[in-house]
Amino acid sequence: MIIRSIISFVCTGAVAISICLSASCTRDVRNEERAEVEKPSGLIRYAKGFRLDDRGDYHLLRIFSPFQPGDTVQYILLKKTAPVPGGFNPEQIIRTPINSIAVTSSLHVGAVDQLEAWNNLAAVGDGSQVYSARIRDRIAAGSIREIQKGGQINQESVIDLHPDVLMVTGSPDAGHDAYAGIQASGIPVIVNSEWMETSPLGRAEWIKLMAVLFDKLNFAQHQFALVASNYERLAEKVRSAPGSRPKVLLGNEFQGTWHMPGGKSFMAALLKDAGADYPWKDNDQTGGIPLAFESVYPVALEADAWLNIFLPATDMGKAALLSADPRYQAFKPVQNNRLYSFNGRLAENGANDYWESSAYRPDLLLADYVHILHPDVLSPHALYYCNELKP
Repeated sequence: MIIRSIISFVCTGAVAISICLSASCTRDVRNEERAEVEKPSGLIRYAKGFRLDDRGDYHLLRIFSPFQPGDTVQYILLKKTAPVPGGFNPEQIIRTPINSIAVTSSLHVGAVDQLEAWNNLAAVGDGSQVYSARIRDRIAAGSIREIQKGGQINQESVIDLHPDVLMVTGSPDAGHDAYAGIQASGIPVIVNSEWMETSPLGRAEWIKLMAVLFDKLNFAQHQFALVASNYERLAEKVRSAPGSRPKVLLGNEFQGTWHMPGGKSFMAALLKDAGADYPWKDNDQTGGIPLAFESVYPVALEADAWLNIFLPATDMGKAALLSADPRYQAFKPVQNNRLYSFNGRLAENGANDYWESSAYRPDLLLADYVHILHPDVLSPHALYYCNELKP
């Protein structure tokens, strides 16, 4: 599970767990609601994958499927004391604030942690992947259950637990009826496809989707505004700074393939804002690019820094990297000791906060990259998510 998560995050930033929801959620929405939703709400500024419109007693949530153009799922997030508006199907209604949620991804766990909604978390996918100490304590105490092992959700456990909402991550590998049994039991399934966003702030803004479920939208908006301000201020500082753009290499080869972020991915955008020269910046994909070692080798010989290296432990250094593949020795960053993992924050169980919170704190990740690539722009700075490998 860890290795698969690493590959996926290097490519896109998240673990792609299968889900696509029933198209029936969109068919019976009133025409006037369908038209009104096109009007800007002011709640979402950067994200392209979902829309949230305030209608007084309820929020109209639309999630746009990146896998089937035109296939949109919609929910009415209705205040508990408000009457049900006419013209909507019962399965579209979610009463808020919800009391319990089950999640399947470390990124969802991170959103719960950021919103301080620990008491509302009923279940996580795999507890061994959880970094948050508060949530791990609740798992150990039995107040939070585990519903996923080996990448597969135990649907019977979810139905037995019966949370107010199950949140899953979108995947192009699933069909519409992947969670039909759970939905039929009366549990709404919300797909979260933040990993398909093309900008770091667009990805971070998905926290507002989770926040509206807990009636913490004002809290989330304040948090997000600070993150966006920090991020944009630092990105502008980098753009205004003189000097060259260091060439970067990302990730590791795994089982004969090197997965690079697409040129239109949020990671490529983050590297651009950090003042990096990303060799695959002109690629037109938002997901990952599978490459053979031979395609990466010429770039690695000229790269100024190697970022997002995976090693299982913080104390592992250059020797451990070379033991994985002696060919790395020829890489320029290896020879110059410009090697950085994302192991800056590991829990005692080995869980990595990079997977859990960096999606919602791109300002901190940007600061790490800027300090590594342009120390004259941001110095002094203590690395937060990144970790320099020992020579």
